[in-house]
Amino acid sequence: MQTLNDILNSNQYTSEYETCKGCENHCTVRLFHFANGNTFYSGNNCEKIYSNRSESTRQGINMFAEKYKLLFHRENCPPVLGGRATGGGGNKLSTLISQLSTLKIGLPRALGIYENYPFWHALFSYCGIKVVLSQPSTNTLYQRGIHTVMADNICFPAKLMHGHIYNLISRGVDRIFYPYVVYEQKEDSHSANSFNCPVVSGYSDVIRSAIDPADRHNITLDSPTISFNNTKLLEKACCEYLTSLGIDKDTAIKAVNVAQQAQNEYKTTLINRNKEVLQQAIDDGRMVILLAGRPYHTDPLIEHKISHAIADMGIDVITEHVASDIDSNVYNELNSLSQWAYPNRIFKAAHFVGNHQYNNLHFVELTSFGCGPDAFILDEISSLLHRYNKNLTILKIDDVNNIGSLRLRIRSLVESVSSYSPPKLGGVPAGGGGILNSQSSPVPFQTTKTFETTDRQRTILAPYFAEGYSEFLPSLMKLAGYQLVNLPIGSQSDAEMGLKYANNDVCYPATIVIGSIMNALKSGKYDLNNTAVVTTQTGGQCRASNYMALIKNALTAEGFSHVPVISFALGTGLKNTQPGFELPVRRLARITLHTILYADSLAKLYHSTVVRTKPETTQADIKKLYDHYITESFPYIERRDTNGLTNLLSRAVSDFTAHTDTSRRVPTIGLVGEIYVKYNKFSNKNVIPWLIQQGVEVVPPSLLGFFSTTFVNMHINRKQNIKSVTTTSRLISDALHHYVLRTMRHYDKICRPYPFYRPFTDIFDNAHLASDIINLAADFGEGWFLPGEICHLAQSGVNNVISLQPFGCIANHIISKGIEKRIKRFYPNLNLLFLDFDSGTSEANVFNRLHFMLRNTQNELKNTP
Repeated sequence: MQTLNDILNSNQYTSEYETCKGCENHCTVRLFHFANGNTFYSGNNCEKIYSNRSESTRQGINMFAEKYKLLFHRENCPPVLGGRATGGGGNKLSTLISQLSTLKIGLPRALGIYENYPFWHALFSYCGIKVVLSQPSTNTLYQRGIHTVMADNICFPAKLMHGHIYNLISRGVDRIFYPYVVYEQKEDSHSANSFNCPVVSGYSDVIRSAIDPADRHNITLDSPTISFNNTKLLEKACCEYLTSLGIDKDTAIKAVNVAQQAQNEYKTTLINRNKEVLQQAIDDGRMVILLAGRPYHTDPLIEHKISHAIADMGIDVITEHVASDIDSNVYNELNSLSQWAYPNRIFKAAHFVGNHQYNNLHFVELTSFGCGPDAFILDEISSLLHRYNKNLTILKIDDVNNIGSLRLRIRSLVESVSSYSPPKLGGVPAGGGGILNSQSSPVPFQTTKTFETTDRQRTILAPYFAEGYSEFLPSLMKLAGYQLVNLPIGSQSDAEMGLKYANNDVCYPATIVIGSIMNALKSGKYDLNNTAVVTTQTGGQCRASNYMALIKNALTAEGFSHVPVISFALGTGLKNTQPGFELPVRRLARITLHTILYADSLAKLYHSTVVRTKPETTQADIKKLYDHYITESFPYIERRDTNGLTNLLSRAVSDFTAHTDTSRRVPTIGLVGEIYVKYNKFSNKNVIPWLIQQGVEVVPPSLLGFFSTTFVNMHINRKQNIKSVTTTSRLISDALHHYVLRTMRHYDKICRPYPFYRPFTDIFDNAHLASDIINLAADFGEGWFLPGEICHLAQSGVNNVISLQPFGCIANHIISKGIEKRIKRFYPNLNLLFLDFDSGTSEANVFNRLHFMLRNTQNELKNTP
């Protein structure tokens, strides 16, 4: 028996530090030597070299490590060119072949490459091009590129990309290749779409702006637009790129076929191996953790070797690929729109775990700080698992090495289920087949009521969108046969209420919208049995299409599931079956176009006049005049009287001109940004009223311009092989564009007598300007339209521009902050200010930064003759 002194003496220790050489991380490990001869190691990210495990502990199988090896351990296979290249015969042909055989294309080991590397490796290798993969991620590599990161709150995997680009530059590659992948392969017919995250799709534009490999390092950055969900378009895009390098078309077509085969073999091997590991664990009665995440979470640095730590505990780790080839009905049990390829896998994997009869299969998800889609899907996955009596464990990771706390989370999960000893279920298929364990029964999926034809008389509540635009909606909806009521403009109460029902990481507009709806439904002002809620959906890569899901989840949680949620569906692939809600598009199209043009024109008149008033007129008088002409338009809209509307605008031009002091010179600031934040004054802390009070003419964005981008996108989808576009649909689109253009010019003619009027611009002109800055395949958020607006403002003499965006907006990481340097390269006199907003944004910080811009703008005006 030990005495107290023996116990105290055994706790005496000495320590020393060593550097682990087991991998590229080079962890600093602290060794504790105890008096009783025991040794303990601290600081190691894994237990590969310095292990505290007992020798008898069985090492779990780690499919993350196997996936990493399967993905990247590929030989540069000899080309099957047979001496083919374009460019003629004889010595010229031999020279081209020689050049191709020595051409080195660098691929960054980051973001989307973790999904499609087998494809690209096989494609280039077949053509005789040497593939140079950037070296494995390390903290040193990360630090090499961190100074060029454009957005501090972007996710760690995106920040890491910069280091990999510099690594490729240092290795002397001839070209760097990171494709603009809009669509991944659609793995399930039931999903709505297979988009990539905007960051994964568009990060080449950020690299081109932030690092500029071509001009600064003489290395071309190639980023052809690619879509994996259409085989013909994939082949066409790859052939166009390869032929630009000198590969003949026949060889390029064969290379694409070989590449697809390599990618399919990789996925099939990964799926089968995951199933094999799960089945063996079931047979042996071992614990299994399905560690779900994005493809780039396979990177040991990004995941902080969490998968290794779990395997060190004797637990088998599998990936979401175990459920990839199962045609799941999970999408019928979600409110979220299944629009992104990687989250769709996670939805299926969670459904797979929930349905599986093996009780010792558990679900853990890796999520990166700043991941926009996860702000929606985590709550959905947690709800899904809870319906099957299982829990979601979330491990949030970033560039900070917090492996200790993450291990503790896993250990807590292990301990919480360790009291249950699962039976050995030999012969149970890995697919699970939807068989529930005997200890639980599923809770039925709950969502809001469908809007039926019998609900057409319900009062439809619409969240307030923008001053000078939302006011017109009730009249337009009255024409469609519905009674729509605008909710009050957002308030701090709405923001606080929204946070109770939405993930804290969701974008600020969603928080305000949800809060305003919930406050209205709780107010007692409306009969909920005769009320519905409406929101918009575009169906694009942006998170905004999932506002509808958040609203449905909030209503269901509060017991308001009898209130239907309907949408203004503006995109394809949208899950919105509402038999009672149908807009008569043809009947409303003409008056809607005129209404938007009227609203845009009136906004231009107001913002130009309110800071140039004559001495006898106040800014409040101009605001009353503005409100008057908004209200006066309603009867004309409800009669679909476009002539009456344009005549009313003519009177407005005369009235605003009469109150304008044409001799007054004022500073001018342009406004761009995310559509809700730039139009909604509560969401942007009343930036526009403040600027007006300072005597600044705010050049407002055109709402029509945002909707007109579809005309350009029709051509971009065809030219860049994004979507199949028929000749008929293109001709119809062009005809509609010309009609819109003619109507715009009519409104320009009406407003021309106003001395400070700024005409509408043709959306194709904006697209041309944007094409110097960004890939026009950027169709998420405001897409290329935002940089196009900035360029147009700069060309028209507005050199001070504010970009307003929600904090953490994944789209604006690319199309706004991400391309700042490139915009300034083309427009060196441009002064850009980026303002982020959420419920915790400091007004003092916002207005301090605005004061600096205001001073610059005023000084610029003084120095202009």
